[in-house]
Amino acid sequence: MITATAIEIQKIFAEKGIETDINQIKTNLSKLVNLGVPIEDAKKSVIKKIASEKNVELSTTSSNNVSIGEIYALPPKKWINVKITVTNLGADGEKYKQRGVVGDETGTINFISSNNVPFTLEVGKSYLLENVITGVFGNQPQISINKSSKASVLNEMIEAKPFTKIIEGAIVSVSSGSGLIKRCPTCKKVLSKGACSEHGKIDGTYDLRIKATLDDGENTYTILFQKELTETLTGIDLNKAIAMAADALDQKVVMEVIEKMLIGRYYRVEVTPVSELMIVKGIDSLAGKMINPLTA
Repeated sequence: MITATAIEIQKIFAEKGIETDINQIKTNLSKLVNLGVPIEDAKKSVIKKIASEKNVELSTTSSNNVSIGEIYALPPKKWINVKITVTNLGADGEKYKQRGVVGDETGTINFISSNNVPFTLEVGKSYLLENVITGVFGNQPQISINKSSKASVLNEMIEAKPFTKIIEGAIVSVSSGSGLIKRCPTCKKVLSKGACSEHGKIDGTYDLRIKATLDDGENTYTILFQKELTETLTGIDLNKAIAMAADALDQKVVMEVIEKMLIGRYYRVEVTPVSELMIVKGIDSLAGKMINPLTA
């Protein structure tokens, strides 16, 4: 199979008057196939690589261009090209060089970039990403950038429109860091023990949020309510939360009250994936009535 495909590739370029090394073609095909890439996708990838090296245009090299919206319908381990704008970058970890969210006019999707990738992406810039792989993490589609991927900065600006989906289920837990929190006034990161991971000890500014787990009976999702929806959902505004914390001499009291309100109740939520979280954009009771507000 490898040899026959390599011969086909060599023939494609021979028809253009371009010489290629059959052994190198076989080697490149074998590497991709051993990584689990289907032979047809590996063939396209090798053709693309040779075309780039030889500076030749071939229509077959662009046949796996897709939109973000189309990725949601693709199976895992599909090798694709996609034009995107970087909308969000999350915290880097030991496993990944980068992670975050990219999008186009059809939606947004999470991405991860392996440590061996020789480039980084920047928020607000548009790129053509080539040879990236579709996948799933935490019940959500994502794309993976690997060492064989390429990123070319585009002169055009790709408009990124958030992808939203509806989830129905019960809130089964409320995570620590919910309720009344403090943020760094410079970078807006949540403070931990009065310190920002970038700016050190700092006098933060108060904010409200809820980070919870919603179970739809088959999967669980980490959902995040920002300040406005937290206030609407609970009836606790920022000033009231600050007063509750002052009376109790403990800001955790706000989270405890929110837990009693939410856990075990069922909701329909409209969410947008952002990194590993689902940002809540709207919420209704399953009876169809807007929750404004709940009572304990």
